[in-house]
Amino acid sequence: MAHICKAVIVHCIDFRFINGIRKWFETQGLMGLCDVVSVAGSAKLLASDDALSRDFVLSQLQIALKLHNVNEVILLNHKDCGAYKLEMSFNSEEHEREVHAKDLEIAAEVVLQNLHGVTVRKMFAKLSGGGGVSFIDL
Repeated sequence: MAHICKAVIVHCIDFRFINGIRKWFETQGLMGLCDVVSVAGSAKLLASDDALSRDFVLSQLQIALKLHNVNEVILLNHKDCGAYKLEMSFNSEEHEREVHAKDLEIAAEVVLQNLHGVTVRKMFAKLSGGGGVSFIDL
């Protein structure tokens, strides 16, 4: 019997977001019903020119699709990501969000070109006061 889950989420390894992501899973009805791919930079790897990094994340998504009949891929980037900071600096919060939005768009296209029959949700998270996390759809 196949195991079926609702979605697979690609998010960053950043520990500061784990509790917030877990709470978000609960509010979305995804707790225990989604696969998780956690890699530094999240969708940045899918948007990368580095074929090895891109193909690694795609292979994880393909496994989720084959094993768990996933039909939605959620790409979640976040503000103040160290993987981005290793390669660039942002001159404003708006610039940072634009870079993430562009990478999420490219990553979504890569997913759609390589995984048939899935939808892609692009999201951006940021830490809020008291250790909470806020999420927005892009």
